[in-house]
Amino acid sequence: MKAQHCPNVSTLSRMVDKSHSAGARRGSSDVTPRSYPSTGQARFRKRKIFSRHTSPPDGSKDFSQIEYDRGAYPLSSQRGWGGIVVAGDVRPEAEATRNEFALERYRYILQQIHAVNENGHRFLAIYQTLATTLVGAALALFVGYRRWGVEPDTARGGIIGLLVLTTVVAAFTVTQIVVGTLAWLDYRNEECDITDQMVEPGFRKRPKPENFFRWYETYVVAFILISIITMWSLASLLMLPKVQ
Repeated sequence: MKAQHCPNVSTLSRMVDKSHSAGARRGSSDVTPRSYPSTGQARFRKRKIFSRHTSPPDGSKDFSQIEYDRGAYPLSSQRGWGGIVVAGDVRPEAEATRNEFALERYRYILQQIHAVNENGHRFLAIYQTLATTLVGAALALFVGYRRWGVEPDTARGGIIGLLVLTTVVAAFTVTQIVVGTLAWLDYRNEECDITDQMVEPGFRKRPKPENFFRWYETYVVAFILISIITMWSLASLLMLPKVQ
């Protein structure tokens, strides 16, 4: 009986290499590397190979897993699909990202509330400066139009024009204050929304528009309106009738 020839170890190795090469050319999904880095990296085998910019076949938003010889570990599941935190993610890192975003938004809201409050004082100062200048010019024209040789009709028109400019400045100031107050209400409501979610419901009380009598903007607007009404009343009763 003729003895069968047994291939040696090198022949078997070449056969295995050829089978691996043929499997790789046919698009096999199970590829085992033959050589590994010498830095002690764990040997691994990919179950499936996906592009980072394509979705897995099952339609999920998580990347495939890699099987290691020492265990199976998710490739990018710690930060959602492609390393981005998605909505509804309850993992610790996603929660920390949402908390950080909420904190930055809260800081921005506080800065905007402070800016709105500062703008109210700034607009009041602008109105006081311009109104004082324009009304002073109208009084100077009323007192010295005869000495300067200005016609009565021209002086009267000049006084009315200066008072109209003062009224325009007052209207602009009131508009800015009202708009700033509405913006302040929006920022305060958003601040309460954030504190309700991040701290506890009712941590900050929401502003109530019916408490407008407690806001300083209310009295600033009232002061501007009263000053304009007083200015026109005095001009109509005392100044304009005497310009003849």
